[in-house]
Amino acid sequence: MPIKHIWASCLLLLCWIQPGISARAGRADTPYILKYPGQLHLSTGLQTNNSAIVLTDVSSRNVLFLSPRRSLQQFLKVEYRGMAFKYGISPDYLNPDISALTGRNTRKSFGYDFGLGPLGLSVSYERSKGYFLENTGDFDTSWRPGKPYIQLNNLQSVLYGVQLSYNVCKKFSESAVYSCRERQLKPGYSFIPGLGINHIVYSNTVPGTDSFAGRTRYLDCNARLLMAGSLPLFRHQLQLSAIAGPVIGISFVQDRTFILPQFSEQETNSTVLSLGVLYHISLSFNTRYWFMGLNLFSEQYGSKLSGIQLDKSFYGIALYTGVRFPAPRLVRTATDWTFKQIDELNPLKRRHSK
Repeated sequence: MPIKHIWASCLLLLCWIQPGISARAGRADTPYILKYPGQLHLSTGLQTNNSAIVLTDVSSRNVLFLSPRRSLQQFLKVEYRGMAFKYGISPDYLNPDISALTGRNTRKSFGYDFGLGPLGLSVSYERSKGYFLENTGDFDTSWRPGKPYIQLNNLQSVLYGVQLSYNVCKKFSESAVYSCRERQLKPGYSFIPGLGINHIVYSNTVPGTDSFAGRTRYLDCNARLLMAGSLPLFRHQLQLSAIAGPVIGISFVQDRTFILPQFSEQETNSTVLSLGVLYHISLSFNTRYWFMGLNLFSEQYGSKLSGIQLDKSFYGIALYTGVRFPAPRLVRTATDWTFKQIDELNPLKRRHSK
């Protein structure tokens, strides 16, 4: 299924479930959750948002640990009424040039989150070019730390991700875990099932050209069965939280190889089971006007195909601080108009109005 069709289906689903949820999003604070209605949240910080590919030959147990260069990103995040936009860059002053060791590496990413009551939607994009073999010493006995790694400068990956989740317990704030947009007043826990869809394309170009020597597409559809818990401390301003659980799904694989120099194409298609685990740990300090937090996160899942175990890993750490203040009138007006248009698109609402 093309990724644009998946995105359209997710947005249509949100239009159907909008009635009632938007009203609850603006309700008064509960004894368990403190909310900040009408407040604009602006935060910035530093993060490492890394990915890796681990290839294991099941028979020989040889392992290839491929990764783009780890870079430190500076990000800006804006949140208002359940909507959040995050954009990150990797400035040179935070990342010294080590291309002589890891090769030429470029990365860019952005994300968008949308929450409607217990439902959450997250959309992400990441593009990386230039990988290196982290365990070079396993294949080159003369390699020592400080020497260049084995480099794959023409290997690139593009990821489009969509995640849908449902917070079962109304006494638990998922927003308080990820971004301090809310505050957990009493200890709480919840079950958060979800569906994650990642469309990943790995491709390798012919050196000196834009022609592909090979391309592999993965459409990963993963069910996430997560348990979450939060423990407020120090008059519920300090909060320790954790989310973890298994990742179970199916990967649809399309592998294309272009035979040089004729550029004839060979294609294979496979469907395999994927298994993995996800966890997120956060420590935050949240006051009336400002907040700060530390997040640790990791998701890893893999599948076996033709005697090769392929594991995909996404992991990182984020340190952030931010402020909240009343949203400007322009922001309030634009947001109210957006929610009104979503309500008008709801087929259930139109049916009840007849």
